[in-house]
Amino acid sequence: MSSGQFNALKAFYPSAECWSEGGHELAFIPGVKVQAVGGPVQVNLLLYPQAKDGYETRLYVDRQIAAAKGLNWQAHTVCGETWWACSWRGVQAHLPWVNILANHLRAFL
Repeated sequence: MSSGQFNALKAFYPSAECWSEGGHELAFIPGVKVQAVGGPVQVNLLLYPQAKDGYETRLYVDRQIAAAKGLNWQAHTVCGETWWACSWRGVQAHLPWVNILANHLRAFL
């Protein structure tokens, strides 16, 4: 794992944890407040900062989030748990993990 990338993310989210699946390092980020239709909601996030399921990077959420625009949600099993991801492309894996996360969170605005 890029400890520098994870440490930079952990500076913003101190409760973040390093998870691993299939030789890939992920960042589990619990209790993040995300803006949704009707107000902010608290969710757990799983950042997959490399290619997965035909996407350059993925952001998984523990449940679907109501957004102003319709999002195409699908359930996925990651690290033995069910997570939700919306179709959100163009977030490149070469970016710092903090930027990858920020770009994925734009899907919910």
